[in-house]
Amino acid sequence: MKTLRKIISLGLAMSLIMSVGTTAFAATAQYKLTKVESSITTYGQHYFHSGLMPVYEVLGQDKNGYAEYQWSYLNTDGKLVDLGDYVYGYDFSEGLAAIFDWESDKIGYIDTTGKVVIPLQYNVKDVQGVVYAGRFINGNALVYDSGDVWKQIDKSGKIIKNNLTITDYYDTPEIISDVIGNKDGVSDAQTITVDGKTFENVVFSEGSALVYEDGVDNTTYYYVLTKTNNQATTATATPSTATVTLSGKKINCEAYDINGSNYFKLRDLAAAISGTSKNFEVSYDSSKNAISLQSGKRYTPVGGELKSSGSTSVVSAVVSNSVVFLDGKAIELAAYNINDNNYFKLRDVGRALNFGVLWNEASSTITLDTSVGYSE
Repeated sequence: MKTLRKIISLGLAMSLIMSVGTTAFAATAQYKLTKVESSITTYGQHYFHSGLMPVYEVLGQDKNGYAEYQWSYLNTDGKLVDLGDYVYGYDFSEGLAAIFDWESDKIGYIDTTGKVVIPLQYNVKDVQGVVYAGRFINGNALVYDSGDVWKQIDKSGKIIKNNLTITDYYDTPEIISDVIGNKDGVSDAQTITVDGKTFENVVFSEGSALVYEDGVDNTTYYYVLTKTNNQATTATATPSTATVTLSGKKINCEAYDINGSNYFKLRDLAAAISGTSKNFEVSYDSSKNAISLQSGKRYTPVGGELKSSGSTSVVSAVVSNSVVFLDGKAIELAAYNINDNNYFKLRDVGRALNFGVLWNEASSTITLDTSVGYSE
């Protein structure tokens, strides 16, 4: 077991959870509060992704009064999950999380089961005690080389690009740290009262948040606060077996069947119909957790589009809280978050962008038709 000895200021740790547009809610049955029975502490801003959040399990104090603790992950049931014997684990993104080991002084990546999918082989970027690592976006991640030079890899560890110069680590969305985690899908801070307890600076991700209160015995008690009235907060997602075609050609992409409907990534759909009369652009503002669609504009690829993992595993999907704008106007699209990617109901997207969505049950084929408008 690898342990750390470090003085942690909870005041500093909690002050790092910034409040933007704080609002207050008095909760009745819309939240579930689950006490974390294990002794834990947090540091910086970290969030639930793929149902897991990095925390430290407090083991006690050494003879000098220093806190002794080990890295772990907390699930939304308030239970610690052991994903391996490493010094530190970062926020998950697209189902993978960077892990850091001081003995080897290297960074690698694990999945949600703790399996090392990309070996610990990448260098560490340490700036004044803050340790940075890349996170996966659209199937690719940045890994540190030396100086201000980074590389880009895919989920197999294959190098996609070399010699990428990055100097602004704080405002580069592809890079997170042991202090600042993955902010995708994170809500504004709120003040919420539930079960007679009032919590400030509550920040939800995937419908859950870690909150705390200070007891009269100077002990900090942690709870997982989960939304329960956000329609069906979770659902079972089965990889779609339907064939998808456009103009007679098969489209290869990741899709899921959720409650009998097919869900796709917006970027995959935009890439598939780019160059047609129904093409649309997709952009994302992480600070507002907002997705912007522009109709009639050719799609700009960001990498990772129109790829399928070939997985047949059933996974858990969480209702997405991302806001979607089409040509500047807010629209409602049914969406779920799966491994930090938003998947949208195909018929909702077809209706909004006005392209045909046809279903052939005999051949289990979905046809996207950009020559016609949408019809039920």
